[in-house]
Amino acid sequence: FGEIHSHSPQPSPLPQFSPKILHHMNKFPSNLKAKALTHSVSKGIMVGRIHYAGTWAARTCVSNENGIAFSTMTGGRKHHQKQLSDSLQPLWRNMRILTYCMAASVTSRFQRSSFATDGTISRSPWEVPIPQEVIQGIEANSPHTHLTVSLVDLLLFDPSLQDIVVSNFVKGENKSSGNRDADAYLEGLKMQYIDRHLDDAMEIYSSIPEYAPAIFKHAYNRVAYEHILLTPQMQQAAEMGYLPASNYLAYMNLHKGDLDTGRAMTEKSAAMFDSNANNALGQMYWREAFGVKQDIEKAKEFFSRSVSLGNAFAMNNLGELFLSEGKDEEAAQMFERSAKQNLADSIYNLAVLLLQGRGAPQDSSRAVDLLKKAAQMNFAPSLAFLGWLHKHGSHVPQDLEKTQEYFEKAFAAEPSDVDMANELASIYFQMGKKERAWELWKTAADMGHQESILNLASCYYKGIGCEKNVTKALEMCFQVGTPQAKFTAAEIYKNEGDTEKCLQFLEQAAEQNFVPALMALCEVYDQGFGSIKPSLSKFMKYLERAAEQGNTVAMLSLARVYVSGVGGVKPDNDQAKKLLEPLVSAQDAEAEYLLALLYLKEQDVQNGFELMKKSADRGEPQACYFMGQHYRNLDEPDMSKALLYYNKAADSNHRQSLFLLGRLYELGGSGVRTDLTTAIRYYEKLDSVSAEDPTAQLHIAMLHSRAGDNEKAMEYFEKSRQSLEKIGDPQFAKDMYDIVSKRADHPELKLFLGLLYEHGMGTERNVNKARELYQEVQETSSLAVERLKQLAAQENSQSQQ
Repeated sequence: FGEIHSHSPQPSPLPQFSPKILHHMNKFPSNLKAKALTHSVSKGIMVGRIHYAGTWAARTCVSNENGIAFSTMTGGRKHHQKQLSDSLQPLWRNMRILTYCMAASVTSRFQRSSFATDGTISRSPWEVPIPQEVIQGIEANSPHTHLTVSLVDLLLFDPSLQDIVVSNFVKGENKSSGNRDADAYLEGLKMQYIDRHLDDAMEIYSSIPEYAPAIFKHAYNRVAYEHILLTPQMQQAAEMGYLPASNYLAYMNLHKGDLDTGRAMTEKSAAMFDSNANNALGQMYWREAFGVKQDIEKAKEFFSRSVSLGNAFAMNNLGELFLSEGKDEEAAQMFERSAKQNLADSIYNLAVLLLQGRGAPQDSSRAVDLLKKAAQMNFAPSLAFLGWLHKHGSHVPQDLEKTQEYFEKAFAAEPSDVDMANELASIYFQMGKKERAWELWKTAADMGHQESILNLASCYYKGIGCEKNVTKALEMCFQVGTPQAKFTAAEIYKNEGDTEKCLQFLEQAAEQNFVPALMALCEVYDQGFGSIKPSLSKFMKYLERAAEQGNTVAMLSLARVYVSGVGGVKPDNDQAKKLLEPLVSAQDAEAEYLLALLYLKEQDVQNGFELMKKSADRGEPQACYFMGQHYRNLDEPDMSKALLYYNKAADSNHRQSLFLLGRLYELGGSGVRTDLTTAIRYYEKLDSVSAEDPTAQLHIAMLHSRAGDNEKAMEYFEKSRQSLEKIGDPQFAKDMYDIVSKRADHPELKLFLGLLYEHGMGTERNVNKARELYQEVQETSSLAVERLKQLAAQENSQSQQ
């Protein structure tokens, strides 16, 4: 037959086989690595046994006078080395079904034992679903997938029964094997899985006290249905050399703390080419589980052995180990192989790599499809990740309802996941379903989830989903006692007007270097708070501490102080560079902009310009504005590039760029054609992002006047006047007056200068001056005519009074 796997390990020790099996093994050439593990059965059908309770590699040979058919079943996949002759098709079809089940479905048993980093076993060994393609094959010929697994147990214990099993369960013919124990066991399987009478089946299993499959089946049913984890029958089956029982006992010994016994049993199974035992040992050596000292090379060795035997879990584990070493390509290959066996963990891991373009070309579409596939298997991480993608609109449409749906399923799959409960509550809160949010936060809070306790405290404070209770909210903050809890308490005291208690809890949180508290204290000492006056020294003290914690906002804020100098702080280029350089290495666009300014300040034009352009290309608005000004002010202006950068900054709501674009399209020239509609659009956006910008409003009014829309013109002029009153800054109004008065030769500007005089905006009110200006432009401005009529009406009214 040739070698099964060139990298298959030599079998040691050898399993005990019957003389009949040994007779057939001796017929094979001595160079076959599978020699000692190959046995034959009746009717000329031979199944090569590689290991039990894991993925199978079974070689099936059917021969007669009409020809030879040969098929390799590896991990549930068949590869035809020769075409099967037509005369053998009926027999082969039935045997293919059974052998296919043998090759794939046994992987379901005892393969879910996964070791966590703390040495515990995170999954029960009987939870793995049979691969979908196997289920489809089984459903056509057997009423229950578990039946096939049990049949394989039987066949491996007594291969001579294969013909009777095929007849009874595939062909549906009632035949007897002549073996009382085997026939009774078959009857028990029928009773349990076809007739669904478990109690009767258990009685039958009990009546076969010397038959290992029945002994194990009885014990295993007590585990599955009565939760009796250890029975004498399980020990008896293990002592008879029945590997499913041995594996189960190894699992239980490790779990209950008998590490030496558990490890010894695992090592014995691994030496007999049990893929799960090799995988388990790999986990132990990788995770330092069950008293085993970490040894990465040994872990790889055991994982590789298990992988060579087709174990999907070992493929996933080896892939994760490769990831931890930065070997993304090797990891992706392992996940790809395991995903083909429908292992949800690997499907999920492969999807994440494809989204990130790690180890394989980025493929968002396939990644999302893989996540959905794992989600259909109720795999909680995939469900949660799909929810997260829909929440942020990453690679899929943003959809909070989809997020809620996936988060609900993820939480149902893992009800003890308090982080997911908290996330789901936050989604319900965003959707306005506050009572449901409160219920979920309460559930997670009762399980001790600190963030949920604090969210619940906020609910009590604001009366969300419950009656408002400030005392209860503060009690919950004190119960948690973390820096975040102290910060939340400070916010409550601030809103309640207790500045002393607010400052007390802010300082307590800041003592533990809680960055939000440090930044809040920066604001306190920058702007003042209650009776506390601004203090530059304290502001700098807390800002420096926040920067020391690696907070990007604090580092940038402190760098800006050192770049330009603030108050009594002198510019310090060295300190600024020290703060900015690590952020530039992390490709922070604003840090690149500030460092570029320093280079230009030091006359390092080349490095300064290169870094400024890099920052602008990353979308930093200030750098985009700088580059726009650069191309506009060249001896030979490049307005196409200037407009490109101005617009890029405007897309980020950069106010200077919005105003400048409005002016460019308002006035025209320099390669830009006048376009009042576009100018108004930029000014209106500036007005919206600036929270009522009087300068923008004044320009909008002037443009509507030029377009002949007097009603709109006066509407925006009135908005501008009201905005100035809200600002309450005389200097701001005076600056507006200066802007208009310096260009009063333009008709529209004369008109609006008149409006400023009429309303006393930025200058003393002077109705006569306003009238003179209106009269100068009345021939070209209908709005000026209206204002003159309005002034005349006011004078007539005053005269009559």
